[in-house]
Amino acid sequence: MLLPALLAALVAPSPPQSAPVPERRVHRIAATERSPTVDGDLSDEIWSIAGELGALVQVEPGRGAEPSEPTVVKLCYDDSNLYIALWCNDSDPSGIRATQMQRDANLDPDDRVEILIDPFLDRRNAFWFQIGAAGSLGDALVTRNGATFNKPWDGIFHGHARITPRGWQAELAIPFATINFDPRQTAWGFNLRRFIRRRTEEARWASPDPRIAFFWVANAGTLTGLEGLRQGLGLDVVPFAVGRLTRDHRTDARGEDLQAGADLFWKITPNTKLSLALYTDFAETEVDERRVNLTRFPLFFPERRDFFLEDSGVFQFGGSTDVIPFFSRRIGLDQNREKVPIDAAAKLTGQTDGWNFGVLDAQTGDSDTQQGRNLFTGRVSRNILEQSDVGVIWTSGDPASGERAETYGADLNLRTNEFLGDGTLRWNSYLLRTDNESGGDKDLAWAGRLSYPNDQFNWSVGSATIEEDFDPKLGFVARTGIRRHDGNYTWRPRLNGELVRQYEAQVEANWVTGIEGETQTFEAEIQPFGLYFESNDSVRLERVATREVLLAPF
Repeated sequence: MLLPALLAALVAPSPPQSAPVPERRVHRIAATERSPTVDGDLSDEIWSIAGELGALVQVEPGRGAEPSEPTVVKLCYDDSNLYIALWCNDSDPSGIRATQMQRDANLDPDDRVEILIDPFLDRRNAFWFQIGAAGSLGDALVTRNGATFNKPWDGIFHGHARITPRGWQAELAIPFATINFDPRQTAWGFNLRRFIRRRTEEARWASPDPRIAFFWVANAGTLTGLEGLRQGLGLDVVPFAVGRLTRDHRTDARGEDLQAGADLFWKITPNTKLSLALYTDFAETEVDERRVNLTRFPLFFPERRDFFLEDSGVFQFGGSTDVIPFFSRRIGLDQNREKVPIDAAAKLTGQTDGWNFGVLDAQTGDSDTQQGRNLFTGRVSRNILEQSDVGVIWTSGDPASGERAETYGADLNLRTNEFLGDGTLRWNSYLLRTDNESGGDKDLAWAGRLSYPNDQFNWSVGSATIEEDFDPKLGFVARTGIRRHDGNYTWRPRLNGELVRQYEAQVEANWVTGIEGETQTFEAEIQPFGLYFESNDSVRLERVATREVLLAPF
């Protein structure tokens, strides 16, 4: 499978060079000028003074074409906020899709605008914001040039939208206190895109190319002139108190309990943040979706607690979902997966001069089933080349027992957007070892993956080995004692017809064996025919073969 993929990539004509990176200077609100009121009414005088960002260019369905509806974007800033005004003109306002108003809603069904901001201009990490035509707001952290997308993170920003006879318009204010930035860095990475849902149309300011993902921070444009920004104290304090009164009506026994605590987030410097949690209850945390596990492997539930979500991207490791050496959901659970109190936790994260670091230490309290534990993790990575990084990780502690347990390893992630012209090529790899008091000596895990995630040709090959005694007590691993080999190849030529947009053919295989080579799982999929229509509908013909070898009951 690797040979045809390599041949296809090598014999394909070199794609044309990317368009120049756009650059715009942002208007600074003078002392004599009034900052806009964020209400969706764009009649504020400042918007007649601020310059336009520049025209958007169509990505879908017609690459490089003029958008079917014009969009005007203006930006300005004062000491505390970045303001964005959006005029999303539409010749048929009745066709605007505006159905979602919930925070962090999936806005795929709606007209919307998405914004990417890279305050350090490191071309790797960014803040993502979106607003829909109905006013739904969303945000996320983008790390490692789009490798991870942390949507459960919630920052503080404000936005309003309204539908008008000429389309829809919106206004946003993003406080600088929400964004980590270096005040010496007066240029920021920036990109913006608009979706017109009824036409399945996407238009962007920078990198208007379907071969380039919007979340690839390296391909964003540049905002200049951002000077004299203030982050204030950079201090957020979230106190809480919980009181409980109980009464047993049969025995008339009564009880009372009062618990208080706080989360504190302090930006010591614009590059460094200290997070503290004291007797945190997490009662306000969003609940997990209900799921029924019909497999023999554990389910993965993402982290939702604000304390652990803040700057969580610095702890991302290796680019694999099979093995996660540090999984913060382990903190606060005992051996029976029951809740235990967290007496205190501290986290220090930052980035400076190409280095990224994070350390976290948590002390859990005593519960009915076990004594408190101290849990620690540390992660350091170094930016290399233009988009790549190399790093190490170490965790110590076992939330389910008092035994010594450590996990440590290194990862290497290489990325380029200039392969065969402007194609994207990625390499992800890691090596990990667990050193547990009651563990065996077959305690290694390693993996490597080469991928070519592009529009017309998309392929990847990967291999991983996870030995049977590999057990990261502060991490997540679904399956041990295995070797995994997988690959896929997709060909998606663009037809650009009035009815059909793209043809797709695909082949994919996943083979999991025991360490000695005996098959445990085999999955293969062949899709010789697939069509994507301009209406966003699709039709596919697929042949899927699966095999599961159950060696033990579950």
